[in-house]
This record gives sequence, structure tokens and C-alpha cells, in this order.
Amino acid sequence: MYDFIDSYIKDKKITHILNNHIYGFIHYLKKTSRLKGEEKEINRKTLYLHIKYVELFDKFLYYSYPSMKLDEINENTINEYKQFCLRGLKNNNKTLNKKLNVLNKFFGYLTKYKNLYSYNIMLNVEYEKNEEEHKPTIFTTSNLKLLFDTMRDYIYGQRDIVISKLILETGMLTRNILDIKIDQLSKTDKTIIMKSKSNMPTLYKLSNTLYEELNDYLKLRDLLDVNCSPYLFLSKRGNKYSIRSYQLFFAEAIRRCDFASTYTPRHLRSTFMYNISKLVSEERLKEITSQNKVKHYYELNDNPLRNIK
Repeated sequence: MYDFIDSYIKDKKITHILNNHIYGFIHYLKKTSRLKGEEKEINRKTLYLHIKYVELFDKFLYYSYPSMKLDEINENTINEYKQFCLRGLKNNNKTLNKKLNVLNKFFGYLTKYKNLYSYNIMLNVEYEKNEEEHKPTIFTTSNLKLLFDTMRDYIYGQRDIVISKLILETGMLTRNILDIKIDQLSKTDKTIIMKSKSNMPTLYKLSNTLYEELNDYLKLRDLLDVNCSPYLFLSKRGNKYSIRSYQLFFAEAIRRCDFASTYTPRHLRSTFMYNISKLVSEERLKEITSQNKVKHYYELNDNPLRNIK
């Protein structure tokens, strides 16, 4: 059906009618990311995928319509590309929809900023229904208790218990937690203040149990802090604790627990999201996990994962 598919897959050279607009498109993505007030600029991996998906469509045009001009691309062209991805490349619906989402942004850019179309042709293209998502891998309360008991057997385990519980209670990313500085902790309010590029900080109220764990860790931190480090979480040498070190420690604790499932730190955040989704709407959960609002301060008080001993 697609006699060019072998050439399509092997061909690494992407030179066709869309390439001249990719640089402008990437600049547009970075600009709109800043205008939306997102805490962090769009990352390199995301930009790479946007470039890749535009180039894959461009390559399809090269092999299917080598003489096609830019203004001749329409909804039918996109729909043919959809069928090629599904039947020729055997993409699943989720992968296809990611490609379509990028093309939607790309043709929106060509329409709004380059005036090459009278309307965004992607608005008339239907996405495919995603296959039913599998239930995420999450921790049970009993598994978490066993994990924390195992961590306590290590000399520096109290530090990693606090990090793990912070993920469970707040949904923060590990890298953001390890970036916390000691002056962001308010003992008076039992609150961690997360700074952002905007003028409004994000506040995280700690449960009583987590605050007690944190106080125990601070005693350990006093012994570790030989370099007068500003960071809250320190390595045994007194430097900022690294993500890799935390991951290795976590993996060893999981191994000793001998769970039926293989867990990693990201499953702590999955557990947070799964449980909080029972309390808030999908849109609210998006706000909470993006960490750019403060209204979730109250909702987190009802987190069913709080006060695990």
C-alpha cells in the first residue's frame, strides 16, 4: 500500500517545504511559553519532539507529493498522513495524537503569525480515541510503611524519608525538592515556600508527621553541613544531595523490601496524583501538579497520604 515506506524509514535527510519554517516555529513555542507565564521555559526534549514530528510529516509529503506546494496542504493531506501513521508505521493512537497535536500548533503558527492560511486546517482534523489507559503503578499504604521502615535502617535514611514524603504530600518533582534551600523552610508556619519566576510564591503546608520527620532530619543535617551549604538536603560529604544518589538509595531500599512490583521515585508522584484525583477535578489536578498556584494549599490538607508513620 505504501511502496515508499522502506525509503521513508531509512531516510535520515529531511529537506522539503516545511523546513524553512521550523526555526520560526521553535522561536514561537519558546515565546508563547513565556507569555503563558509558565514557571520553566519549554525544555529541550519537548522542542526536539516538536521538530521531529514536523519533519516526519514533511518527509511524508516528500515521498507522497514531491511537487506539492505549501499552500496546497489541506485537511485531506493530513488525513492521509494519519492513515499512513496508523497503517504504514503502525503507530498507536496515543503516538498519532501527539503528532497531530504538534501539527496543530505548527499550522496554527503558519496561520496566525505567517498568514499562509486563512484558517488552521488542523481544526477540521479529528484525533483518534486513545486506547484505554492502564491503571498507574502506585504504592499501597502498607508498602509505603514498609519502605519507610526499611529506610530508617540506613544511617542517612531519615533524609530520604523526608524527600519521599514531600513527593507524596505535595506532588513536587524530585529535582525541585532537592533544589530547596534551608531559608525556604518556615518552622513557625510549618511551611515550605517555593519560589518561582512570578512574584507569587507557592506555599506547602507540611503535615504534623512530616514536620516531625523533617525536624529529625535537621539534626542529622547539622552534622552533615561541613560546608555551610544553603541547601536543605545534603550528601554525606556536605554537598547538595543529587537526584542520582537519591535514586540509588531508593532502589536499594526497594530491593530490600522485596515488593512484587518494581518501584522507582516517580511512582511516589504517581501515587500522589492517583489519590488526589479522588478529591479534585482533572483541571484542578493539572493546576496542582504544575505548581504555579497557591489555592491547592487547602486541598492538600485532605491528602489521604498524609501522616503516614
